Amino acid sequence: MKIFTIHPSILLFSKKPALFAVFLGLFLLLPMCTVNTGDYHRGPGEYPGNKNEDYSPEIYIDNSNYRNLAYNRPAYHSSSYDYNLTAQLVTDGIKDTVIPNWISTSTSEHGILKKREREWLFDHNWMTSLYFDTASIWLQFEMGDGKNIPEIDSIEFSARLRLNDQNERGWEIKVLGSDDGQTWKDLGYIFGNDYPGNPIPRRFGRGGENRFRMFNNSVKLTSPSTNRFYRVSLSAPNVEMWTISSLELFNANSPVEVAPSFSFTSAWMSAGNKEEWVYVDLGAICTFDQVNLKWIRSAKSGFIQVSDNASEWKNIKSLLEGLNDEYRLDEQVKGRYVRVLMQESSSKEGYILSELEVFGRGGANRFHSFLIDASIFL
Repeated sequence: MKIFTIHPSILLFSKKPALFAVFLGLFLLLPMCTVNTGDYHRGPGEYPGNKNEDYSPEIYIDNSNYRNLAYNRPAYHSSSYDYNLTAQLVTDGIKDTVIPNWISTSTSEHGILKKREREWLFDHNWMTSLYFDTASIWLQFEMGDGKNIPEIDSIEFSARLRLNDQNERGWEIKVLGSDDGQTWKDLGYIFGNDYPGNPIPRRFGRGGENRFRMFNNSVKLTSPSTNRFYRVSLSAPNVEMWTISSLELFNANSPVEVAPSFSFTSAWMSAGNKEEWVYVDLGAICTFDQVNLKWIRSAKSGFIQVSDNASEWKNIKSLLEGLNDEYRLDEQVKGRYVRVLMQESSSKEGYILSELEVFGRGGANRFHSFLIDASIFL
């Protein structure tokens, strides 16, 4: 006599008919999911839809029109001061004349902050914080190179801290200002005789309910200030660790934004003031006879160079030979890459170049092969 056994999954489906219906539906639908994917996986740059409805421009090598070959072409740099003032801005067609907004931030424990950290105090994001394991600390920031410095009359900060309530109570905050980073003057001062801040709810673990606290405060300056350098010092003998989330600047109760990310200047700014370079890829071998450089902070010496491979460069013009930032070449030059090599800066702050133009023929251009009836968009 044969003995039949029932698989456990059958018992599961008998108890949950809805689950059985789901599995049955998937089983029936799977064969319908097999489709021809050939038309939906074209290569990079291929229009994915109906090609008769592709109105994108076509690219061709333009050997007839005399134009700025560098316009909107990829550009590269040896360094950039931050993530805003990059080489791509020297080919965007925008010519700026003002010095861009930039800052330098340093602290008592970390020294000068790295490029990716220098805006953390001013980005309005509590996740980007600075940590200190001492009771007394200072934060310092420098704005620009002494021009277009905004006026401020108060500084507000946010911090989280870990307390040792066995130590002496009391705290103080000082704000100092300077025009050269060497000679400082007092701008504001506040203090307290108790523990700083207020306890953070639901963190009454190790050390009691006073151990973790939020400390938000504002220092009103004795008078509005336009210093280039500011230093905020915090001291509390009962604090074991500071976590500084932000510094907010105000003038007449209105926020003052000093982070470069909150303003735009179309320029590349170098990270150093020694040898630096920036070059543009024209996309193909071109013939050109003039290079224009729109400087905000120029180089004292250097060369305009050309290359076919971006590794071997040939000097074609000294940066000392330009007239009103226009460099007319002695003869037509051929090449794909054009580089500005800077060897000595006119300022200790480095180089700032707003626009690089290369005039000639050749390179990639675009045209529309379709005439589009604009009324279809109305």
